[in-house]
Amino acid sequence: MVGSIQGASRSALEAMRRISTRVEAVDQLSRSIEDAVGRQTGTIAEISSNAKFVDEQAATITEVVTNSGMKLSEAATVIGGIRKPIEQIQAEVQSLEGASETLARLGGELGSMLQGMGVGQGR
Repeated sequence: MVGSIQGASRSALEAMRRISTRVEAVDQLSRSIEDAVGRQTGTIAEISSNAKFVDEQAATITEVVTNSGMKLSEAATVIGGIRKPIEQIQAEVQSLEGASETLARLGGELGSMLQGMGVGQGR
């Protein structure tokens, strides 16, 4: 009887160790997801700021061209001045796509881990 109690205690202890390991892994994934969301939020804010800047520049260019009777070549030079902000926005969009892919991958891993632990399966 004492042997069976000791065996059950060892089994329970081993199960608790496995659960603890899984909880640590879930915690690590949760922190990774949180970091990815933070980076994504920062990127979105920067894209928004740059988009606003480009919009303001486009409005200024339109106003200058309209009010000054500027020649087409002059307008092209002014428009060329906003190329860099547009390229920055494109780079930030690519960064955001990468962060989104990372976030989706981490979310999938977390879901798989939780499913492997039986979380949300009515256990």
